[in-house]
Amino acid sequence: MNVNFFVSRLRINYRRALFLALFLGLVCCLFPFLCSCKRHADYFSYLSEYRNNLLLAETENFSLRVYAVEKEHPFVADGMAGERVKRAEFYLSTGTGEYALSVTFYIGNEKYGGDAAFDGVKREYYYSCAADLSTTASLPVSVQIEDTVYEITAHSVRTEEVLTGERSLEMLTEKESELFSSLTNGKDFFGEIYLRLIYEEAPYYYIGVVDRTGKTTAFLLDAKTGKILAKREA
Repeated sequence: MNVNFFVSRLRINYRRALFLALFLGLVCCLFPFLCSCKRHADYFSYLSEYRNNLLLAETENFSLRVYAVEKEHPFVADGMAGERVKRAEFYLSTGTGEYALSVTFYIGNEKYGGDAAFDGVKREYYYSCAADLSTTASLPVSVQIEDTVYEITAHSVRTEEVLTGERSLEMLTEKESELFSSLTNGKDFFGEIYLRLIYEEAPYYYIGVVDRTGKTTAFLLDAKTGKILAKREA
C-alpha cells in the first residue's frame, strides 16, 4: 500500500516537472520574439515642441489666440529634443502697435498676466508666461489697451471630434513609416518632432520632423481624421 502511494507521488511529481520544463522551454523560445515586438521608438517622447491646445476670441477691436505649449528651452532646431517647459502664449492682432497693451487671466485662484510686446514683423502683440492651459476649455481674459479694459472669453478649438496630438502622431508614423524608419534604430530616434495644433477656419495639426542635419519634413494633417493634406521638405 505504501509502495503504491509513493509510486503515485513520483508520477505526479514527474508530470509536474515535465510540464514546468515544457513551459520554460516555450517561454525561452518566445522571449526574443516578445522583446522584438516592443523594440520601437516612443516618438512622442521626442517632441521638442508640443502645442496641444488653442483658444480663440475676437472683438471689433482685436483678435486673440492663446496657445498651450510645451517647448524645449533653449529652442533650437538641431534634430535633438531637449527638456520641455509648459508655457501659455498670447497673440493679439490690433492692426497697430502704437498702444500699451497688457493681459490678465486666472487659473483657479492664481493670477497671471503682464505687458505684451509688439512684434513689428508679424504686426501683433505677444505675451508669454509659465502656465499650463493644456486642458482649458474656456479662458476669461482681461485685455487692457491704454485706459480701456476689454473682458473676453477665449474658447478652445479642441472639441471631442479633434484627435489628440499623440494619436495624430501615431497615425503619421504609420503612414510615413519609411521616413520614421530611416531615422530609427531600435528604440532610438535620431531627430526631433514639432507637433502643433493650428486653426484656419478648421483645426489642423502641423507636424515637423527634423533630422540631425537640420532637414525638416513637414506635414499638415486634418485634425479630425488624421489625413495628410500636405507634405513639404526643407
